[in-house]
Amino acid sequence: MLRKDLLRQWIADNHMTMCQLANGLGLTSRTLYSRMKKGDFRLEEVDAMIHMLHMTNPCEVFFNLREH
Repeated sequence: MLRKDLLRQWIADNHMTMCQLANGLGLTSRTLYSRMKKGDFRLEEVDAMIHMLHMTNPCEVFFNLREH
């Protein structure tokens, strides 16, 4: 389950816009918003976002893993 709030925070922390992220992924902004809404990204896109956003713990964003 995608944590949209955390993904948006990573985007903001990296001083990126949604448009810039979409362009970096080779997507249109509309496609990026649609995929975020559904939480449906391709593996290549997730990998690219991890690198583009310098994510240190991507599992918390893309798999909603929380420590108990």
